[in-house]
Amino acid sequence: MSDLSCFATYGLNELLRNAASRGVSFGFERSVRLHSSCFETRRCLYSFAKNDFGPEAINVVLHVCRTMNAPAGLLQSVNRFFSAAAYVHFGFECSGDLRIGKCYLELPEQNSGWTASSGRLQFLGFKWSMNEESVVVVTRYRMIAKRSWDDVEELLLKNTGTDLRIVMESLLSRIRPIDSTSSPECSLLEIEEEGSHRRSYDLNIYNFEIKVREIAPLLPQLADSLQLNIKLLQTWMDKFEAAPLGHIAIGQGRDLQSFLTLYHGDR
Repeated sequence: MSDLSCFATYGLNELLRNAASRGVSFGFERSVRLHSSCFETRRCLYSFAKNDFGPEAINVVLHVCRTMNAPAGLLQSVNRFFSAAAYVHFGFECSGDLRIGKCYLELPEQNSGWTASSGRLQFLGFKWSMNEESVVVVTRYRMIAKRSWDDVEELLLKNTGTDLRIVMESLLSRIRPIDSTSSPECSLLEIEEEGSHRRSYDLNIYNFEIKVREIAPLLPQLADSLQLNIKLLQTWMDKFEAAPLGHIAIGQGRDLQSFLTLYHGDR
């Protein structure tokens, strides 16, 4: 994880030390964010079941957030909403010179007979800059009721910027289920940030069992559309080609730029 060493002194080492000392297992996910002239791979997410931390869970989570330089106001919010969560996720992200810390509280799943309805809060996200005081945001991830793949495509393309439209059409076509008229085995979230213009959507396709290598033919399109270095894209592909492709996020960031983020496993 040499490319994640920039987070070592911003809470990552302490998070891993704490998990190891308690014998707590966790999930690990990487992501790559793409927008005009920007290709950022120093991004990752660690996921824990809250109860695995035992009765001291809130103290552990707040301690880790402090080592990630979370501001006092966000610590209070995490503490306030923690009891409603079933899972907690810690995120680390580079954005230029900024080191961004994240703590997501995930609500428990409903029973198996429940049908998702649009608007249900699934994740409450807290994000902050770990090396400046310029970024402090609260993000809400809300469920969108399951619909046919054709409807999913229409929604995502409607919210894709013009510079990414051709790439997104190709990407969705490549991962399209055989029966595009039925409800696919995926989840769709709508994301909003308080006080910003961000509006995006996140499609979870882990159940599709698609490998990163299957989108390799799209790299030249990405490089051309976003003025990116094709060699950097190919280096990323060579490293993670066998990893499962997990989430596709598309939309407009707080900087008003359209973006595409791909989430994937480690290998």
